[in-house]
Amino acid sequence: MHNVKQTGAPGLWLLHGAMQDRRQFLPLLAQLPEQLPLLLSDLAGHGQRREQWRHLERLDPAGLAADLLERHPAVGRSGPLWLVGHSLGALVALALAERLHGQPGTALAGLILGDPPLLPRDIPAPLQAGALASTDPLEQRLVAESFFGFQANGPYLQQLAALAATLPVHVLLGLQAAFRRADGFSDCGTLVGEASRERLVALARERPQLGLHGIADAGHFVFHAPSGQSLVARLLAQDPSSGRSPHLAR
Repeated sequence: MHNVKQTGAPGLWLLHGAMQDRRQFLPLLAQLPEQLPLLLSDLAGHGQRREQWRHLERLDPAGLAADLLERHPAVGRSGPLWLVGHSLGALVALALAERLHGQPGTALAGLILGDPPLLPRDIPAPLQAGALASTDPLEQRLVAESFFGFQANGPYLQQLAALAATLPVHVLLGLQAAFRRADGFSDCGTLVGEASRERLVALARERPQLGLHGIADAGHFVFHAPSGQSLVARLLAQDPSSGRSPHLAR
């Protein structure tokens, strides 16, 4: 899906989480200006591409990012581009930014990352157990290759630190544990553990362009929460060079 009413205006590339699809962002889009140029993509193995993943040598964020760039080789060349990713999509956004930043003819405006599992071992034990017990071959590979079997840390914090040295990077962190609302909506709770938060807070002291934002009315699904949606709208409306954003509410 594309919305290209304003060529040259800052655009958004929206990247969903594991076992989700691009429709995950419909609640967020309803709160954003209609004129924003948009690109919503299904990651390999997800949504309308559910059977298109076995061609990838590795089903990790770098492989998923490379696959997307093969499908959209001209992305970022019609104006500044925000990469907006949730969970696994946030890790894919980091990999895309590494590939696109500094590339001739491509302009990145910044990144907005929703509750990214930067240290996979921080993922709550019940979710780890459920994922490891899955019989879905796609989910098995995602666990092994994107989340490193929850036994070791990937490159994600290092990637974030390097990008935040030269780009605005905003991280939305859910502050809620798992919950279920009366309307049936459920949230598995934040996937950013205490170790990740401590490292992010320390990094933000060194990186003026890194903004940490606590989302009080969400756990993992920060882009579904009203405060998360309004924050994204504010971030997109402000000048990326306007300085540091508020830090994580403790």
